[in-house]
Amino acid sequence: MTDEEKQPPLIRPISVPLDVPVFNVLIYVKHEDGKVLARVANLHDLEFSASSEPMALKQAITEVKSRLAKWHGAGETIPWIDPAPKPEEGEQERHVPVHL
Repeated sequence: MTDEEKQPPLIRPISVPLDVPVFNVLIYVKHEDGKVLARVANLHDLEFSASSEPMALKQAITEVKSRLAKWHGAGETIPWIDPAPKPEEGEQERHVPVHL
């Protein structure tokens, strides 16, 4: 064993890594009449409107995270729309990983 191999690692874990679920959320964003519309494409009935894209995405992600935590915590099947519908004219895709 070389001296390099005998050296302790520079980073030592202080706890066991947690198993944190991550969900891939597809949000379509559209700028219209001074507002930003955000539509969650792969879950039903989630549409938000705000004065800026960050605010619209924040609203969408907050609600999605709340629903996912409820469904996941209860052991329910998450009602994903798969495949998600295609974006409508003027919509841009945002892929957002959501951690619980």
